[in-house]
Amino acid sequence: MLDTTIYLMRLIRLATADEWMTLHRKGGLSCPEGGYIHLCTEVQASLVKESVYGPAKVLILEVEANVDDLQWEPAEGDDEAVHGLFPHLYADLPLKNIVALREF
Repeated sequence: MLDTTIYLMRLIRLATADEWMTLHRKGGLSCPEGGYIHLCTEVQASLVKESVYGPAKVLILEVEANVDDLQWEPAEGDDEAVHGLFPHLYADLPLKNIVALREF
C-alpha cells in the first residue's frame, strides 16, 4: 500500500507587524520563483532576529511545513560550521499553516 502520509515540522518565521498584516491579507506567503522562504528553528530565532531585524519589534509565527518541501542549508554567505543549517521552504506557505503567533 502506498504511504500518502504528509509529515509536518513546526518551525519559525519572523515578521514585523506590517509583514504579518501583508501576509495575512494575501492568505499566506508565496515562494519566490527560483527561491525559498526563510525559516528557522526556535533555537536559531534570536540569531535571525538580531541579524535581520536588529532592535525592531517582531512577531514569531509558528508554522507547520511539509518536510518534503524543506531543505536544510547554510544561510547565504555563512559557513555551516558557524551557525549550522537553516530550514528553507521550497513551497508556498498558506495562512492555514501558521498555527501560532506571538511577540518575540
